[in-house]
Amino acid sequence: MMKKREFISAIGLLLLLSPAYAIPNRMSKIYHWNSCSAPEFKSRFNDTPVNSALTCMQLKVPLIYDNDNVRPAKNNKENVHIFVSRLPATEKKKGSIVFIAGGPGQPGINPAYYTERLARLRQHYDLISYDPRGVGLSTPRINCQPDEANSTATFLENCQRQTGENILPWMGTHEAINDLNRLRIALGEEKLTAVSYSYGTKVAAWYAERFPEHVRALVLDGVVDTSEDYFSQRMKQNLSYQQTFERFAVWCAINNTCPLPANPQKATAKMQKILADVDAWHLTSSSGEIIDAGSLISLMYEKLLWPEEWKALAEAITKIASRTIDNSVETLLRPQPGTEEEDALVAINCLDSNLALFDAQKWPWLFSYMQTPGKFTRYRPGLDETDSCQGWPSNGLDKMRQPQVSAALPHLLFVAQRHDPTTPWLNALRMAALFRSPLLTREGDGHTLALEGVDSCVDKAVMDYLAEPASVVADITCPVIEG
Repeated sequence: MMKKREFISAIGLLLLLSPAYAIPNRMSKIYHWNSCSAPEFKSRFNDTPVNSALTCMQLKVPLIYDNDNVRPAKNNKENVHIFVSRLPATEKKKGSIVFIAGGPGQPGINPAYYTERLARLRQHYDLISYDPRGVGLSTPRINCQPDEANSTATFLENCQRQTGENILPWMGTHEAINDLNRLRIALGEEKLTAVSYSYGTKVAAWYAERFPEHVRALVLDGVVDTSEDYFSQRMKQNLSYQQTFERFAVWCAINNTCPLPANPQKATAKMQKILADVDAWHLTSSSGEIIDAGSLISLMYEKLLWPEEWKALAEAITKIASRTIDNSVETLLRPQPGTEEEDALVAINCLDSNLALFDAQKWPWLFSYMQTPGKFTRYRPGLDETDSCQGWPSNGLDKMRQPQVSAALPHLLFVAQRHDPTTPWLNALRMAALFRSPLLTREGDGHTLALEGVDSCVDKAVMDYLAEPASVVADITCPVIEG
């Protein structure tokens, strides 16, 4: 069974509103912003001082949408409440910029959006962030945690019982796209301006396809290729992680920080041996927790994503390979209790996966085959022949299909690191071509970075585009400045 932390996804849509439908003219007038220090919101900011200008609201949307993707369906009997925050523009307002979180399952209310780094954008734009349906303070929340009374239940059964069997099927990306459109309407914006990260780019891309005449500017950073199905996405991701592992091994060899050689084949073989040894040694932590190959694989998937974490990963591999399990290694490897955020990650991916397209008898082979490019973790036969999404009754959006790009859609801006392990650069290259839009490439390692202060070249290009979309029409390359 694949561990949840290995299920890194990095994986949005569009349609013209019917002029006969009155919601667009009403919604922005019926929602009231309150201080985020209010009791119903304050818990979301426990670890962060609340900016005095920050306001919050709960946006009510239908659980089930009608076929027009705007109205509640006739069989809709429940509502979803989306938690939204707003940092108002400091000068004359020109519009709103919405930040779309990754995951799936990550809460979108992010203090990083409230820093002075975004002062240029905030001059004329409200900065909007939100917890997507099923996540954070939005309700109902996805919950797949087991309980003692149902200790043998599967992950799916736990999700159905804890979230609600009639609610869970409506927690996927299809509905999240429509929620984003309802948010645009509630903000009083005719056209959407947004910055999306990782999985959020899936929401943004599908929004662009479903609502093309309601797009002003969309930035997609850490791009999911929406033209691929579940297996193709996962296979490409595993290949990209293998390539990042090989770059990590070269870095290790140059810096003499871990036992991996620079040669790709030898590094892979060495890593496979270390993983096999860890299983054979039956290691335990000081508190009796089992430390096995799966623990190390999960750590590697987590730390390979960010180059600034490579040093810690190298030290952990070195100590584990010598059977030295000290406090620092235990801290890195200690399994964390399952969280609702992790539950949402797996559940939303499974709801989107559309495995019903595939012959169930072929699933073990398909699950095993899609893991083959990730050779550094394949330390024994028979790994990954099942998957958390196996058996889900879903009919998701992830199908082999080319996005239908309307002539009414303005150009978007795609952003990617050249060596991104979880959303490969090739995703951004293909999506930029399909959407006839420019691609901003940073020649570095890592995942998302737009507006995060990582690279001034990237941040300037993104801010220029958001301020005036027509100003960025050609591909841009940002070199990595060492030091």
